[in-house]
Amino acid sequence: MIKKAWLSFCREKGFVEYQYSNAVGFHASAAQAPTGHRIPWGKQGDRRSSMLRNVAKGHIWQFGVTAMPYFWPLWHLKLKSRVLFSVDNNTAEGLGIDDARKLHRLRRSICKGWRNKQWHGRMLAFLELLSGESAYIRLSLSANAALAIEAAPMLFSSPVSTALPDVLDADEEEADISTLGRPDNDDEADA
Repeated sequence: MIKKAWLSFCREKGFVEYQYSNAVGFHASAAQAPTGHRIPWGKQGDRRSSMLRNVAKGHIWQFGVTAMPYFWPLWHLKLKSRVLFSVDNNTAEGLGIDDARKLHRLRRSICKGWRNKQWHGRMLAFLELLSGESAYIRLSLSANAALAIEAAPMLFSSPVSTALPDVLDADEEEADISTLGRPDNDDEADA
């Protein structure tokens, strides 16, 4: 029921529907997020923005999500990030690509430079489009019942962390040759 409500909600909002191998994903349309346009997100502290559609290497990429309902350990929707590509033919939508292998190669090449900050920003911008001015996404279950889902992701703290690359000093780069690749073998040098 929740999945059907999600599908109806996204279709009514005008998101672009795409059937992946095992699930349906929804992407921002050219009308919702014009190519190169930044979607503002974040109401506390600094306002930020992220693009959901842009052009790279002759292709238009579109960020989207697949939603999967889960009921343990608590009821929630898990959102899986998706990126869809079309050939840039100087139209807003581009020319669709039906070749799954080509789409896979494009995801591996164009998105490989995206780091957690970019993925996080795109997800929050997408949630901003879904919820509009509301703090909730309301999925209609019937004529007089709706499911209200918080539009903000669930926050948590991790007991472990790493130093972020944009905070590290250049002198803190890894210098130990044995961790950078195949270590030199002293036996081969003696032969």
